[in-house]
Amino acid sequence: MLKQIIEIILKKRGFFTMEHIIEESGWPREEVWPRMYKLEKEGLIKRVRNVKILLPSGEIVPQILYTSCVGLKQRLSLMELPRKKNTGWDKIWKTIRAMRRFTRADLVQLTGTSDGQVKDFTKVLERAGYIRKAACSPGKSAIFVLCKDPGPQRPRIKLLEA
Repeated sequence: MLKQIIEIILKKRGFFTMEHIIEESGWPREEVWPRMYKLEKEGLIKRVRNVKILLPSGEIVPQILYTSCVGLKQRLSLMELPRKKNTGWDKIWKTIRAMRRFTRADLVQLTGTSDGQVKDFTKVLERAGYIRKAACSPGKSAIFVLCKDPGPQRPRIKLLEA
């Protein structure tokens, strides 16, 4: 749905309101509003001013006038790129969520990924606060615990992942 909203905005070439998006898409306001808010929060659209719109029913309602910003076309092109499915880090993440308590050796064995890949990903997750070391006895493997679970999709951690 977000992709279709961006396409509608790019067709407008100038100023638009949420009513324009609702009319052209046919989607209800409660579906369009969160996506508009997300685009505004990301800096891809910008509020220009408040206006009053005359609805077909004769009612006059206040609306926010928006304009698109630089980066909207790039966002659309990124949405059209195919995503890799089930990468090594995705397999590790799913295993972490299922186990909740684990060692790196457990992840290597269960996911079939390399020790280096498991070590890199667990370091990234630990720095970002998703996992923490629960116990670490001398001479034994560290036991990690999942402490922040954002859901089934692997968290996209910026700057640390690349």
